[in-house]
Amino acid sequence: LFQSTTLYCGIPRLALLFVMKHLSSKTIQKLAIPYWILCFVLTHLPPSNALPEAAGLDKVFHFSGYSLLGFLLFSRLRLKTLPVLFIYSLVDEFTQPYFGRDFEWWDLLADNLGGCLGISLGWWLLTQKKIFPDE
Repeated sequence: LFQSTTLYCGIPRLALLFVMKHLSSKTIQKLAIPYWILCFVLTHLPPSNALPEAAGLDKVFHFSGYSLLGFLLFSRLRLKTLPVLFIYSLVDEFTQPYFGRDFEWWDLLADNLGGCLGISLGWWLLTQKKIFPDE
């Protein structure tokens, strides 16, 4: 799917930086659901040999992808984000074996730690009034 693991790894981080600098809170809220769908599709594609295996690199993908997802969902759900993200990460990991992928507890941990980082960033930006103002 992606030719370069470096490119794929950097996508969530670059997307988050772009989102924070250029988009309004309404636009960020509109991105949450399409990005969530994209995450689901990407994590349920059959494994590909196109991406070389590197120790722990998939955990970076999980962490960074869920960081952006947590941030985007926080813009819509606020306090409900953590339980929603936790339940979704369980569903995501437990359904992957049906698509030829593996369930891994370490992936689940990376998902949730990344989600917590994204939620924390959203909360911090909210309290600093840098984004997500009360409307």
